Amino acid sequence: MPRRSLALLALLVPLAGHGGAAMSTDLRLERVLLSSAGLVLLDHAAEVGPSAELELVVPRAQADDLLKSLVVTDPSGAARTVTLAGEAPSADLLRDLPIGERELSSPQALLAALKGVPVAVGGPQALDGRIVSVVPEERKEGEARLVRHRLTLATAEGLRSVLLEETGSIRILDPGLAAVLGTALERLAAAREPAERRVRLRLEGPGERRVRVAWLAEAPVWKMAYRAVLGEGEARLQGWAVVDNRTGRDWQEVELTLLAGAPVTLRQALSKLVWAERPEAPIPLPEGIRPRVDEGALPTAAAAAPPRARARAADAPAPAGNVLYAAPAEAFAAIEAAATVENAATTVFRLPGKVSVPDRGTALLPVFDRVLPAERITLVQADRDPVRPLLALRIANDGVSTLPAGILTVFALAEDGRLEFRGDAELARLPPGESRLVPFALDARTTLQVEPGREDRLTSAKVADGVLTLERVERRKTRYRLRTPPDEGRTLVLEHPKLPGFRLATPVATAEAERFWRIERAVAAGATLELEVVLERPELERLELLELAPDRLAALATAREVPEPLRRAMAEVARLKGALDEAEAGRDRLEEERGELVAEQERLRANLAAVPAQSDLARRYLASLSRTEDRLEALSADLARARDAVGRAEAALRTFLRDLVF
Repeated sequence: MPRRSLALLALLVPLAGHGGAAMSTDLRLERVLLSSAGLVLLDHAAEVGPSAELELVVPRAQADDLLKSLVVTDPSGAARTVTLAGEAPSADLLRDLPIGERELSSPQALLAALKGVPVAVGGPQALDGRIVSVVPEERKEGEARLVRHRLTLATAEGLRSVLLEETGSIRILDPGLAAVLGTALERLAAAREPAERRVRLRLEGPGERRVRVAWLAEAPVWKMAYRAVLGEGEARLQGWAVVDNRTGRDWQEVELTLLAGAPVTLRQALSKLVWAERPEAPIPLPEGIRPRVDEGALPTAAAAAPPRARARAADAPAPAGNVLYAAPAEAFAAIEAAATVENAATTVFRLPGKVSVPDRGTALLPVFDRVLPAERITLVQADRDPVRPLLALRIANDGVSTLPAGILTVFALAEDGRLEFRGDAELARLPPGESRLVPFALDARTTLQVEPGREDRLTSAKVADGVLTLERVERRKTRYRLRTPPDEGRTLVLEHPKLPGFRLATPVATAEAERFWRIERAVAAGATLELEVVLERPELERLELLELAPDRLAALATAREVPEPLRRAMAEVARLKGALDEAEAGRDRLEEERGELVAEQERLRANLAAVPAQSDLARRYLASLSRTEDRLEALSADLARARDAVGRAEAALRTFLRDLVF
């Protein structure tokens, strides 16, 4: 028969077979694959007969994964059935009863839900009657506030009440409802969720055979911790895995494999009952009208984030002769490293020998032991701390498998051959053929000064169709001054931060990341390095000369960065624009005076109509009206000349701008 598989995840215990040639089956945990994604694959083997039944016992929290991922492999048989006793949520247990979980949350809630039901209250004040209400009452005793509940019953003598907290007992007099309450409580008591879930798996096949059962379970993420001893141009690097067993059973002499990667892992509530949602059709009611309350509004605004480079350049090689510390092979006791397999999704480390880890135990297991190319550098992360250089290692992976990310402790050997602590660091995921900069301490013997600066420079100015186009460059300069100790040189790696919209003008970067440019320099012992990093951002400004204020034109006419011919042209534009502004101001004054005279005329005519025709006051109004008419007539001629002057000034400016080309 072909090989068969089923999906499941669990802890296992043996169960005697049933029926026919069934035999007792013992499943042995032989292999554990622990993933950095937080899952563990438990691989078991068992010898089975023609018919066998396995019972898998899994912690309740793992039931969903149990139903998702078990794989049973039988070389000649078949997995016939897999059954799991379903859980019954309390909401489903009481689905057919008129009492739910909410009503059973407290005596007050239950009695309030039983409104109208006859009850007998025992205690100092015995009462029989139907429940009317349960109302909370609050009172203050000293600094404390006490809440009690008043139960009101409709009795033969009328409405009577009693404090619920002072009653001795309450008995439901309706036999049917009392039976319903008893049934609900019995179901809830019987359905308390067990700590474990049990799954039965039935296998059938010809003769005795060996089968494998593997499944996934949730597990703590395993961690990598590195140790490094510095040497001359290299570092002895050991990697140890921190492994936690939280599977619910001991690992006894198992093969352990560690997987480093980022697979997609999902969780789904497969062990829970799921009911399809049905929309409820509401009873139509007249819709009330409630106007919306205006609480104000804010104007909308949108800003596009500037694009940011994501290319990563390769690290530049360091200058030769950068000496670290002596690190003989005996610095660490040798370990038997794990066999490594690299694939597209993960790096697999198969640990040698057998491993035992008790349930809820933690183990530190050797994984990696190699001498890698390593160089000491001085690292300046200008966006973090620009004046405190760091000692760092440039570690290259010249192997064929990826090193997982982990914490790194750096050691060096003292003259007496003993280890000295140098610092801690974080090693990021390191694929083959790549290198990483790993800072582990401050470089206290190297001094660094930083001087920021800024300047704007006009690169070009063009005029066409009355529009002045100015091209400027904003320059951000940062001068780094680094001094090395008198007896030791440095390889400086500067990580200069990127700014939105800016490009690196000088110097040429060694490498580029999303947030910074990397620049590298070799500095001799006792030397001072001055390095200026210049970032540039172009700016384009378009100015309508006809609309430009005279003071701005005057500034352009005197700016040294503007070419001489253009400065003269801007001076002429400023003169013509000033003449136009003066003509427009004169016209506007006359327009304003004319408006005032027209308003005065209307006032005089209204007053004249309100007084006797032959009165002295009427004659005064007529005289004033005559003088206003004379002034309006003279003003019309002045206004015509002023408008003509504005037209001539504007025409002269437009003609000059039309013919102005640079």
